[in-house]
Amino acid sequence: MSKKYPKQLSHRDLGVAIFIAEAGAVRLSTLARVLERRFQTPLEPRGVRALGQRLVKHGLAHKERILEGPAILYPTKEALKLAGFRVGRGERVNKPALVSLRHSLILAEVRLMYEFKGANWVCERALREDFRDHLPDGLAEFPDRK
Repeated sequence: MSKKYPKQLSHRDLGVAIFIAEAGAVRLSTLARVLERRFQTPLEPRGVRALGQRLVKHGLAHKERILEGPAILYPTKEALKLAGFRVGRGERVNKPALVSLRHSLILAEVRLMYEFKGANWVCERALREDFRDHLPDGLAEFPDRK
């Protein structure tokens, strides 16, 4: 564990922060499925909320009730850096725009469906350097198919 992140954050917690950074925005209900499928650690809703609060407390996520339904977590600049994304000096990380928020929330669910079927997911932010014209929302790569 790096000195930058306290002992209260496990490798799993940091992995969840990276998932949020890659997705742009995630509902707590989606995080419950992330924990179960990716980390094999299902949590009760209270535990998922506590994880969200830990990420907020340690500066890796913002948590708000933006839309109807479960709270939404979105990444901070620190979470984007943790995920390996370049964040320019002075670049601001804002609350997701309502126009794109639903899209991001649905895309996080789509990603989980692909990962459940064995695909590796490459998020839109990671694809930015590789695509010049139309930027896909993400890319599902199946290891057994080239």
